[in-house]
Amino acid sequence: MKKIFSIISLLFFFTYQLSFNQIQKKIGENLKTKFENFEYENIISITDSILKSNSKISIDDSIQIFYFRALSAYHLSDINLSEKSFKTLVNLDKNFVLDSAEVSPKIIAFFEQIKQREIENSKKTSSKTDNENSLYSLKNLIAREREIYRESIWKNLIMPGWGNFVRNEKTKGYFFSLTFSASLISSIYFYLDANSKEKDYLNEINPDKISEKYSIYNKSFKIRNVSFIVLVLIYFYSQFDLLSRTYIPDFDALLNLNTYPSKSNIQHFYLNLNFPIY
Repeated sequence: MKKIFSIISLLFFFTYQLSFNQIQKKIGENLKTKFENFEYENIISITDSILKSNSKISIDDSIQIFYFRALSAYHLSDINLSEKSFKTLVNLDKNFVLDSAEVSPKIIAFFEQIKQREIENSKKTSSKTDNENSLYSLKNLIAREREIYRESIWKNLIMPGWGNFVRNEKTKGYFFSLTFSASLISSIYFYLDANSKEKDYLNEINPDKISEKYSIYNKSFKIRNVSFIVLVLIYFYSQFDLLSRTYIPDFDALLNLNTYPSKSNIQHFYLNLNFPIY
């Protein structure tokens, strides 16, 4: 039973497709015949019915429908309908060309004007879309750069060199992190050493050794101070290096979009980015 149902379904499908193709073929031939018989109003009526019926129409048949519809409307002096039909025809096939052996030069000139205008509008729309996509990408890029910028700043405040790693500046990251770490360790060591020698000096009761103890403590005290200065210099230089090289501003405040007409009457797109220096 299932096999019989499948066979009947296939037969129905192929029969429907064959009938539909025959109907579509007859539409094109019918319109051509009526056009050759100057039945312009009839062609408008038939094409109206076809377009309103929501029938499945192929691209080739649609081209034929709007072709004869546009010609018929022009012959009936309905320029608006003819123009609309020609616009649809161009949108269906931008390479469509009228045959000068079948169509008058006046209609061909009218069609070429519409075709040129539609192609230019299509290019402008495409260019506008590309520009909008570029701006969207640029805005996302700036937003991402600002996020990286902020992250690198607060991480670098915690540990010099960490911000450089966030920006993928590994060489500077290793340099600042290692030099700061070494300076921090040495500063702690010299701080503890100076405190120890200070205690030795203060606890010394032998007059002959007080001067010697003081000299040792004084030397350690000076080394400790130099170590602290070096530590602070490395820390602030790392911050200055990170802050001075990059600034990511707000997108809306710095983006100026302008179009300037050229001699060829083509609108050119200019993108001006202004980055303030602080």
